[in-house]
Amino acid sequence: MKIHRTIVITGASRNRAAFDATLRQLCRAMPRWRLDGKGSKSYTAGVERPSYLVAYEGDDTLPPLVIALTMSGGVKRIRFHSPNIFPQRCGQITREEYNSAAVLFVAALKTVPAFACSGWSADVTPDNVGLEVVIPGKRCRDFFTAYLRGYPLTYHGSDIRNLDLFICALHRYRANVSPDRVGAYLMEDLGWKEADARWVKTRIRTGLEVLATDRAF
Repeated sequence: MKIHRTIVITGASRNRAAFDATLRQLCRAMPRWRLDGKGSKSYTAGVERPSYLVAYEGDDTLPPLVIALTMSGGVKRIRFHSPNIFPQRCGQITREEYNSAAVLFVAALKTVPAFACSGWSADVTPDNVGLEVVIPGKRCRDFFTAYLRGYPLTYHGSDIRNLDLFICALHRYRANVSPDRVGAYLMEDLGWKEADARWVKTRIRTGLEVLATDRAF
């Protein structure tokens, strides 16, 4: 299943200042990149985590866009990831443009000497994943594959019950599974129609909401 790639940058906490300097050096060395100081402050306030917005002016293959980098991690190591890449102007960018921008940024970052000497590393996540990534937990994944082994597109009562067992497993094991990714997997990898995948996504969302309410009742 094709997905949006994520930029992942990690390094020692004491090198946070070096990372900041590297971003600034990158933007000075490569005219197409620009660190948006004002936008970074606003984004940081919105997500309540240290963040940067790096603007790219565009080229023959990519439109002008902005890469958001947000910090996460503990005391010993800092981790930045890209929660979003969006166009500078109104409109949308394709998944291919999104992923190309992520790869381009990491490649550019690695050319900056200060980055190589800082002890930081940068990479992008894969753009093609299987069910093991969509549903990472084996117990939850086993319930979902049991649902798929039946005749789910007939909407028979026993098949719906198998899907509900999967939803209960997600709730019990507090699994971090995106209904949208499940739906995309059904359509892209298994060839389901959009309406059928949408029904599954809706049932997962509704089921999890009901179970969460029951737990808090």
